[in-house]
Amino acid sequence: PAVRLQREHRHSDLPGAELERIRTILSVKGAIIVSIPVVDSEPYIRFGANLVSLDAPVHRWIPTVEGVSAVAERSGFRIDAMVRTNPDFLYWGSEAVARGLPMDRGSVAQALGTEYMLSLERSARLAQRNQGGNLTLRLRQVD
Repeated sequence: PAVRLQREHRHSDLPGAELERIRTILSVKGAIIVSIPVVDSEPYIRFGANLVSLDAPVHRWIPTVEGVSAVAERSGFRIDAMVRTNPDFLYWGSEAVARGLPMDRGSVAQALGTEYMLSLERSARLAQRNQGGNLTLRLRQVD
């Protein structure tokens, strides 16, 4: 059995407390699947404060991989598996934020042009392996 945290933890002032609460009800063999944007990523380096996944002030916690690991360990978990992804939305959405465009792909493509949109998609694919802006983790309880 697993608990999936997709959005809730980003909105929390105390993400460690949330993990500790889940730990009290999770079976010993259970896992937590966490999906979260991270700032130690190519999209953050490229777009900075315009990175669409920052979504301030709604997102209250956008960590680094090291920060997620530290919170997990303090809460009694270890990282069992980790995958970084880089959806092209991080790129065209961030361009929309930077330029004040509507947040839909068609409007952004019309404003930026097809060639530029293709270059953003290529950038997303190239950065995916080690510098993806989204992190999905499987956390297991420390024995």
